[in-house]
Amino acid sequence: MSPSISSPPPEMVEVNQSPHPEPTISPQTITRINAAYDWTSPDDPSNPRNFSLLTKTLSIASITSLAWSSCFAGAIYAPAQTAVSHDFHQGRLSSVLPLSLYNLGMACGPLVGAPLSETYGRKTVYVATTPIFLAFLLGSGFAGGIQTTVARTIRHFFTVLILRPLHMLFTEPIVTLVSLYNGFIFGLLYTFIISVPWIFRHYYNFSATGESLSYLGITLGTLLACAPFVLIDLSYYQKRLTHWDQTHDTSDPFPPEHRLISSMIGSFLLPASLLIAGWTAEFRVRWILPIFFQGMTMMACLLIYAGVNLFMLDAYGPLYGASASGAMMLSRYSLSFAFPMFALQMFEKLGAGWATTLLAGITLLMAPIPWCFFVYGEKIRARSRYESSL
Repeated sequence: MSPSISSPPPEMVEVNQSPHPEPTISPQTITRINAAYDWTSPDDPSNPRNFSLLTKTLSIASITSLAWSSCFAGAIYAPAQTAVSHDFHQGRLSSVLPLSLYNLGMACGPLVGAPLSETYGRKTVYVATTPIFLAFLLGSGFAGGIQTTVARTIRHFFTVLILRPLHMLFTEPIVTLVSLYNGFIFGLLYTFIISVPWIFRHYYNFSATGESLSYLGITLGTLLACAPFVLIDLSYYQKRLTHWDQTHDTSDPFPPEHRLISSMIGSFLLPASLLIAGWTAEFRVRWILPIFFQGMTMMACLLIYAGVNLFMLDAYGPLYGASASGAMMLSRYSLSFAFPMFALQMFEKLGAGWATTLLAGITLLMAPIPWCFFVYGEKIRARSRYESSL
């Protein structure tokens, strides 16, 4: 598939002044962005940096809402698992299956959506697919039996697959390792969604209301994760980006490895938080401690996810970034399809302490991934067939 983004124009107008100056973005950076996206000049009205504040706010709100709703649609099923099992007369495995199949469908979508967005633009894909998402969501909610939901999702799985994301997944070390890391993190999220009510019912005798409130730690950890990430971005990344633009030519891109700092921090915060959350519950230490460290676990997950994802997108640029992201989502939702199938059984058999120790051990094995990319990333990118940041 040929990319939709054409080569930059032979002559690029130097940026001296902008009617909408951005204090943290240098002229050299804006010039490179213009070249990548075919904006004719820094004054081009299609450049998002020239949008009005209202347009910027509405754009961010709409995209954020769509991302939130797609994740919420899967997560909200977990508390209803028992009711589904009772109403449809299904066993535990069958009642968990719709959640896993939803994530399997999410794994499939990016394989089609990512190349389409590179060809026709992101907005076209959003406008075309959002009504379909809503229609199938309503159909699933009003389904007369569990087979209706399963059959619809399986039919969606066997749609046409696009080769580029799959090729990148198996041939590009950056895409492979980032997809594996993020896939496990996303599976870890669904492990918590399934197991948290059991932990606080089994170890702390929480009521049904208390089990629901035990998700507050995960929720707050997720919401507060933006604070350390923004702090790292402002104190480290933006300062080095500004210095780079002042000392290098506009054709010399800023190394994407600097995006990895948050992931490097989160890579060791994650196993530590998992261990403390699991063993404080195992020894029935006051309930606030496992809830707090479950929140720290989610914060570490998001620090890792954001850092390695931005690194990958910067490395592959606008030409191949969407395909790389599609490959990552395939891995992410495939693992989140598998994890709910065994998560609760694992916690019941091993207990909270040893189950989280097993998960922490796996995350510790993956911890060197962002560190290796930070040290050897430039050499790895130099051998890539798709990389566009060199």
